[in-house]
Amino acid sequence: ELRCRKRRKGETLVELAESIRDLMVRAYSGDQSDGTNAAVAKDYFLSALEDSDLELKVRDKEPATLDEACKMAQRLEMNKQTIAARALSLSLSLSLSRCRVR
Repeated sequence: ELRCRKRRKGETLVELAESIRDLMVRAYSGDQSDGTNAAVAKDYFLSALEDSDLELKVRDKEPATLDEACKMAQRLEMNKQTIAARALSLSLSLSLSRCRVR
């Protein structure tokens, strides 16, 4: 089930991380603080993102744990949304200014 887990449309990164954490508990009994389990959980989370650019950028930052990977992914996703919103705003402003000139 862990290998097949992918981020659902509208699912937050925190929700995805919690789901991976729950699946890890079910799949690997025992101490979840084990460094190996932390690396495995992080890798499953990154693979589940379904966004290869985001996955690559987070992997490049070399997070050690699922929590670190989630925080990095959140930051990168927020930056991407901010840039997209700024570009849209600029595009709308340019369109409006062209309308006024004519």
